[in-house]
Amino acid sequence: MLFLTLIKLSTLLTPIDSKTTEVCAKIVLQVIPRKNALCYITDSIYPEEYIRDCLEIVSTPLLMINPETYKNDLNYRRIPIGCDGFLVVSNNYTYLERLFSRPKKDMFEFEAHKRIIIIYHGIGNFSLPPFGDVVQNNGNNLIVIDNFEGSMTRITSVLDNNVSKVWYYENNPNFNIEFPPWMPDLSFRNRTFKVATFNCTPFIYINSDNEVYDGLEFQFIKLLLRDWPLAFDVYNVTQYMNMYLVVMKAVHHGLDEMSTCSIWQRTTLPSDLDYTHSYSETCSSFLVPKPHEIPRVWFVYYPVDISIWILIGFTMVVIGFLLNLLYTLSNANDEYYIYYFLQSFRIIWTGSIEQTPRNPHKILRPILALSFLTSLIISAGYSGGLSSILTSPQLWDIKSMSDMLRYNIRWGNTKAFVQSDVSLSIYPDALELSKRFQLEEDISVKNQRFLTNRYAMSTDRLAENYATDTETFDDFAKMHLKILPQCFMRNALVYVLTPNSPYKNVLNKRVLEIVEHGFLHHWTNNVIIRHNLSYMYRFFENTFDSVGHHVPLNLTKIQGVFYLLFFGFFLSFVVFLCEIYREKI
Repeated sequence: MLFLTLIKLSTLLTPIDSKTTEVCAKIVLQVIPRKNALCYITDSIYPEEYIRDCLEIVSTPLLMINPETYKNDLNYRRIPIGCDGFLVVSNNYTYLERLFSRPKKDMFEFEAHKRIIIIYHGIGNFSLPPFGDVVQNNGNNLIVIDNFEGSMTRITSVLDNNVSKVWYYENNPNFNIEFPPWMPDLSFRNRTFKVATFNCTPFIYINSDNEVYDGLEFQFIKLLLRDWPLAFDVYNVTQYMNMYLVVMKAVHHGLDEMSTCSIWQRTTLPSDLDYTHSYSETCSSFLVPKPHEIPRVWFVYYPVDISIWILIGFTMVVIGFLLNLLYTLSNANDEYYIYYFLQSFRIIWTGSIEQTPRNPHKILRPILALSFLTSLIISAGYSGGLSSILTSPQLWDIKSMSDMLRYNIRWGNTKAFVQSDVSLSIYPDALELSKRFQLEEDISVKNQRFLTNRYAMSTDRLAENYATDTETFDDFAKMHLKILPQCFMRNALVYVLTPNSPYKNVLNKRVLEIVEHGFLHHWTNNVIIRHNLSYMYRFFENTFDSVGHHVPLNLTKIQGVFYLLFFGFFLSFVVFLCEIYREKI
C-alpha cells in the first residue's frame, strides 16, 4: 500500500471534466468526514486526474490498495486498514462484481459499516447482488456515480438488494444524501438471536432448569442486544472436554450467532471465525496457601541454604570414614593418629575456632581444613541471624510458580483441559507444574486437599477482586488461600461470532461504549455483594501487612535452640564414649 499526498500541479494536468470533479467533491464532502483518509481502489495503475482534483478540493488524503495482490494475512483478526471510506473507480463492470463478491480466506474485503463511493465509466445496475449485499450484510453505505460521461450524470444510493434511490445531478445539483438505517439492525427485532453458552460462573449462571438467569456476560449481552429477542443454547459441561471449544464449534457450524464464556485461549481460533472487540482480560493464575508459620522445630533450619546442607552431608560422610579409621588405628595402637582424629571431630561440633592444631600430619590437613570451614560457616550463619529469626515470624510464602515447585505444591481442578492451558504458558516453571496436575472428582475432594497446605488450584482473576471457580469453597479455603501474583497466561475476553458476521461492528461499538461507562467495575462490586462473595477480597490481601513485624522472644520461639543444644549434648556424649573406649584400649 502506498500513501499519496495529493498536490495539485495544474501545469502538468490536461483539461478535465469540471462537472465530474464537482459531483465527486460534493459526494465526498457529504459521505466522508473532512480530512480523513480514503482507500482508493481501481483497476488502473494511477488515479484518474479528476479524482486528484476532486480530493484536492476536499483536502482528503488517499491510501491506494490493489485488491488483486493484496493478501490480508491479519484479516481474520479484522485489523482496520486505516481509512474511513472507500473510493472505487473502474470502467469494468465484471471487475466491480468480483471485487464486491463475498471474499474468501486471506483476500481483501470491505470493512463493515464503512462508506463506499463507486465511480463507474458506464451504466450499470448496482442494486443487484453482490453490491446490495454489502448494504444488507455489512451495514455499508453505497453511493454510485455512473453515466457521468453522458448528458445526465446519475447518482444512486443503494438501499438494499433490488432497492435503490436514484437522482440526476443536472436536475438536482444541490442534492442531499440521506443514509438509510442498517437493515440487519431492523431485522434483529423480528428474529431471535441465539447464543451458545455453558455453566461458567461468573460469566454465566445456570439454574436447575438449565436456564441462564445471571452472570457478567448475561448482563453484558442484554446491554449489547438491547431490545432484540434473545435465546441461550445451553451445552452441558463435562470435565473431559474444553467447553470453550464446544461453544465455538456451535457458532462455526451456524447453530448459534455468538458464543459466551469466551476466554480467548492462546491456541489460535479457527481462521473462519470472527470475534468482537475485547471487553476485558483475565490473568490465569493459581490460588495457593497463604503464608503460614514453619513448624517450631524445623524453622531453625529454614535460613540455611541447600548448598550448606550438602556441605554438611559431605562432612558426615567424612566423619563416617574417620570412624572407620578410628577402628583401624585402635588396633594399631597409634596415639599420633588417634589424637588428630579426635581433635578434628571436636572441631566439627564445637563451633569456629581461631586456629587448628599446629603441624598436623599431612594426611589429616585436608580433613582438618574441611572440618574447620564447615564449623565456621555454620556457626557464623547462626550467630549472625538466629536472634533476628527467633524474633520474627518464619513463614512459608509462595510468591511465584518457582516457589510452588520449591515447596512441592501440587494443584488440581475438576476440569481436565486446564492442564493443557498451563502447559502452553511461556514460563518454563509452568510446564513443570502441568505435570503435577491432579484431576479432582468433585468439589469436596478439592476442599479436603486444601487442608494440607500443600495444594493449589488454577483460577482466573477477573477485573479487580474476582477469582473464578471459587463459589463452592468451604470456610477453610476461603480463609487460607491467596491469589498468586504471577500469571501463567493472559486471556482476552471476547465474543465469538459467525464467520464474517454482519453484526460485528455494531457489537464492537456497543462493547466499547459499555466498557467506557465502567460496567466491569460496577458489575464486580455488585455481584460480590448480591451473591455473598465478599470472601474474595481476602484472596487479594497483602498478608505481610499484619505479620511482617517483630514479636518478643518467648519460650515457644526458642525451643528450636534447645533442640540444637540437646543435639550438641548428644554428639558430645558420643565423642566422650569414643574417648573412654580409646582409654580402655
